[in-house]
Amino acid sequence: MKPAPRTILHPDLYPGTTQKDAKAEALRKRANEAYANGDFEEALTHYSASALHDPTEATTWSNRSATLLQLDRAEDAFDDAERCLWLDPAFGKGYLRRGAAEWRLGRRADARASYEAGLKQDPGNVRLMEELARCEARADTEPAQAARAAVFRTMLVSPSLDVEGLFELLQAPERLTAAAVSERAQSLDALLEYLCRTLECDLVVLRDCAPLREAYDRATFACGQLLGAEPGAASRLNCAPRVVDALRHALRCGWRMEQRCRSHG
Repeated sequence: MKPAPRTILHPDLYPGTTQKDAKAEALRKRANEAYANGDFEEALTHYSASALHDPTEATTWSNRSATLLQLDRAEDAFDDAERCLWLDPAFGKGYLRRGAAEWRLGRRADARASYEAGLKQDPGNVRLMEELARCEARADTEPAQAARAAVFRTMLVSPSLDVEGLFELLQAPERLTAAAVSERAQSLDALLEYLCRTLECDLVVLRDCAPLREAYDRATFACGQLLGAEPGAASRLNCAPRVVDALRHALRCGWRMEQRCRSHG
């Protein structure tokens, strides 16, 4: 049985309500037509407007997630899939959308977990079965295999990059100057590229691997500290856009950036 819709914001302050909204339905139909015609920008506009009129309709968020993925906005697609499942945890398409976004983000084990979770809610969903079978055919979607690959990146590659030296610099504010960042630009680019890869680990792997959680925490601290302390110099590094994207990814996936590093506190 489908759960009762949740009110996201108070109806007096927001046009959406827990009741079906005819305008929202009309806008969603226009969006569906635009999507079918391959006009994804127009579809996004109408799905967004529909969500404003009725933010409790899980289908709207599911469809907008699919549209965002067509526009190569995987993180935004992930957000909408999460909203969809918050509204209706039994909606099979929501798990399809989330898995597709995770796959595009390179989080293959997470995608597999989403499809498995979806089949628990909707056992007869053929699309979920097909996507899960595609995942099971690849070794990198199996959590243990994904964990081994992530551990290799964080435990074996990091010593050659002098990660400890970076943390020593980050914990000495008097040394973390624009000049210091500029002088170390090449090595910082290599270090931050490595840390960005750490931030893109599968969450199902992080939950079960304490060393990776520690590495993830350290990476979040390092990237955030550098951008916060010397944003001007840091923004001129080649990897700066990648760092911003990685931090956005980490925060969206539920990690809270802290102004300290537990392993160095």
